[in-house]
Amino acid sequence: MADNLRIRRERGPFSGLLAALLFFIFVSPFVSDEGAGKVFLYLSIFSIMIANAYISASSRGLTALSVVVLIVAGMAWLGPDVLPAGLDDVLRYSIIGLGTGFTAALIVQSVVRHEKVSLDTILGGINAYLLIAIAFTFGHGVIAIVEPEAYLVGGVPIGSAVGVGADGYATMLYFSLVTMTTLGYGDMVPIHPLARLFAGAESVIGQLFVAIFIARLVSLEVSQRGRDQATMGSTDGL
Repeated sequence: MADNLRIRRERGPFSGLLAALLFFIFVSPFVSDEGAGKVFLYLSIFSIMIANAYISASSRGLTALSVVVLIVAGMAWLGPDVLPAGLDDVLRYSIIGLGTGFTAALIVQSVVRHEKVSLDTILGGINAYLLIAIAFTFGHGVIAIVEPEAYLVGGVPIGSAVGVGADGYATMLYFSLVTMTTLGYGDMVPIHPLARLFAGAESVIGQLFVAIFIARLVSLEVSQRGRDQATMGSTDGL
């Protein structure tokens, strides 16, 4: 499994995933629920899911799971609404949130197995960090759909301020990023107990990820230097 994932990394999936993530982040604030804006938003979401599926396909079992997730996501996002009272949006958000969160876990599992720091290690860490933020973005979106007054935006409930359309994506992405980095500007705040719990969990995970990832990079670098010095010492002895 690890060997298969290593081969796929050498083909460049981490760079492709990073491009998809950045495309989503930079496109989200400028799209709308109509016309070309909606097309760009859907393209960015599905480019992330396709990259997720490519990285997740490290075994037959995960490949099958990735294909199933892609099919369900396609039906949920591109098909008509069939569930009552906003449950279609809950399904759509949940699929993307769970898919990106699962891929982040796979990337972290892969990166911590690296024996030396490489570009792949850095890109994997960046991807995992952004995937966690996007997973929480859609998680916050689910909470906002179920409880439109769970968050206040400028003192107004998010359901009245921006809704759950394209403006909702951009707002939730913004909130997720400032929460994960613990900036907390205060212009958007969670007031529902579940929303507060979710935001608190995201801030803790974000800080722990940065601390552990940097510590891992330092550990790998020190270990690699130690091996290099040992190799040079043995060579000089000869």
